[in-house]
Amino acid sequence: MSLEKYSNLNREDSFCYWLERRTEALGSIWGGSSYKFGIYRYKEKPNDTRVVSDDQYAWYKKYLKETAEEAFQIVLSSVVSIATNARNGDFEKIEKDDTLGDVYKWKIAFMYSHGQLVPIFKRQLLEKLAAHFGMEHVKNASYADMQHFIMDQKGDKTLFEYYDDLQEILNANNEEPAYWLFSPGENGCQWQRCLDEGVMCLGWDEIGDYRQYKSDKEFLEVLNEHGQKKNARNDKCAISDFVNKMKIGDVIFARRGLLKIVGRGIVKSDYYYDETAEEYKNLRKVEWTEIGEYDIPLKGYLKTLTNISEKEHFIKELNALFVKEEIIESQGYTEKDFLDEVYIGKDDLSSLRALLKTKKNVILQGAPGVGKTFSARRLAYLVMGEKDTERIAFVQFHQNYTYEDFIMGYKPDGEGFQLREGIFYKFCRKAQSDPERAYFFIIDEINRGNLSKIFGELLMLIEKSYRGKEHAVRLAYSDEEFYVPENLYIIGMMNTADRSLAMIDYALRRRFSFFDMNPGFNSDGFRKYQSSLKNERFDNIINAIKQLNEVIREDDSLGSGFCIGHSYFCNKPADDKYWLSNIIMYDIKPMLEEYWFDNKEESKNQIEKLKKLLDD
Repeated sequence: MSLEKYSNLNREDSFCYWLERRTEALGSIWGGSSYKFGIYRYKEKPNDTRVVSDDQYAWYKKYLKETAEEAFQIVLSSVVSIATNARNGDFEKIEKDDTLGDVYKWKIAFMYSHGQLVPIFKRQLLEKLAAHFGMEHVKNASYADMQHFIMDQKGDKTLFEYYDDLQEILNANNEEPAYWLFSPGENGCQWQRCLDEGVMCLGWDEIGDYRQYKSDKEFLEVLNEHGQKKNARNDKCAISDFVNKMKIGDVIFARRGLLKIVGRGIVKSDYYYDETAEEYKNLRKVEWTEIGEYDIPLKGYLKTLTNISEKEHFIKELNALFVKEEIIESQGYTEKDFLDEVYIGKDDLSSLRALLKTKKNVILQGAPGVGKTFSARRLAYLVMGEKDTERIAFVQFHQNYTYEDFIMGYKPDGEGFQLREGIFYKFCRKAQSDPERAYFFIIDEINRGNLSKIFGELLMLIEKSYRGKEHAVRLAYSDEEFYVPENLYIIGMMNTADRSLAMIDYALRRRFSFFDMNPGFNSDGFRKYQSSLKNERFDNIINAIKQLNEVIREDDSLGSGFCIGHSYFCNKPADDKYWLSNIIMYDIKPMLEEYWFDNKEESKNQIEKLKKLLDD
């Protein structure tokens, strides 16, 4: 094996990559420091006293070698020794080899042990298992001794049946919450329901109540019977974890698609099945403690439900998304803050702010990626003069969204039906109780909902001239008087590139002012951000996107409402080499293919121009 073949820099055919990421089912060692590899290729030159480096590689000082190839020979010799001793069952010899980190060397040992070791590599987990089975003085025991002791308890089970049992023991003895990544329906289609009802929900309704199946094997069989063969093993794991391994107090991160985190919550109930629900009948109660929308790459996590408890760095990164918001929410917010964050001109901001104050209802309309959602929140902060999320509510409309979801209606509660207040009703009441301060109700995809159906008798009351107690109406369900307060502002968002929504309801047009959000590449704020990156490839890509937008504007079948927005290129990760190529290949490319679905040559030409800049 060569140094190049061994080294790990997102090379999917390298030894390190395979051991760390391609064999996660055999026990994960993903995350943590690159130093566990002994020698590695770095993206940015390390600033650490433990290592020395050349132009490409870094390695431990303890090797006392001057070149990467010499250091690699020490590491390679250790890998060969570990593999040989593992194959021969000489685990004590592996214990004495301190060339590589413990977790890394024991993963290598497991891979070559022919089933003589369990795939658990963290010392604290081995200690818990050994203590559970009655081993004394585990703190002083060696890895080899604990592995021998734990393997002696296996009996007639296969290694991986035994591994599942060990994981259950660890989960049962684990006082810390587990962390889960959860997809609320395809592309987040059930997310609003999760918020409204305080639940998380899984599908596969065709197989009924999950509790009727007694083993993973039964889950797999029934999924195959219902035509789910393609992803049956992943689906089986998600279902089994949802019923059997998730516990009250666990932390849930909700995602939408492969690039967005939309919320964080705490599990509040055991699994239950609601046969009265129209779909996604398999549920757990969840208190959604934080809601937001954050861009973060999630392409390595494709299952509907994934236990990420061992991904400590990833959990820290996800938690930081929400902590960041909490830290700054109490700060003041000025026009300068807005222009630094939202890439529009000062005159445009003056017009937008005046529209909102005059009309009280504004729709931000524009192409994908112009930052409509981001801008809506910042506009609310600007009018408030501070970042106060308690005075903002957020909802996303869709074709099936109803008055009962939005205002009030009867919902099943497991034993019958109960009258429940909707999000807009509750937020209006909140604003009514605090008339001296402004409140903001933000509606994403506002033109996807039937406004007459959703607002009902309150549609008239959102107009500025019909606000206040003197215009109160009697609600259909509760027969109480209700009004929309004067201190409530409504900000809607609308995607102009959605061909299926070309016709806008007249009721919408009458009651809202429409403000065009355009790509902000030429704004002072974006130029400042671009300059701070000092990245020639980034500059070339942005220039190409501007030229592409001119082509889109001049295309009779498209126009300015289809231009590519600047927000795709904001919030560059500090250490992601493939950030730009991911944007081009997984965001921009599919969009161009949709734009020119009837002119494949045009889309191909435009995509090739961008790809060439990535390769240069």
